[in-house]
Amino acid sequence: MANESGSFISNLKLQKLLYYAQAWYLAINGQPLFDEDFEAWVHGSIIPDLYQKHK
Repeated sequence: MANESGSFISNLKLQKLLYYAQAWYLAINGQPLFDEDFEAWVHGSIIPDLYQKHK
């Protein structure tokens, strides 16, 4: 996946950004930003459905 500037965003980087966004949103607002659950994988927390779509 590439952003508008053409820079590549890896699946792992996408997952990490979502994990931190979810954590901050939950801490500040007391509710999740989105409903999907993360799973603990070897290289970090992953949303399996999203991982499959972007692998």
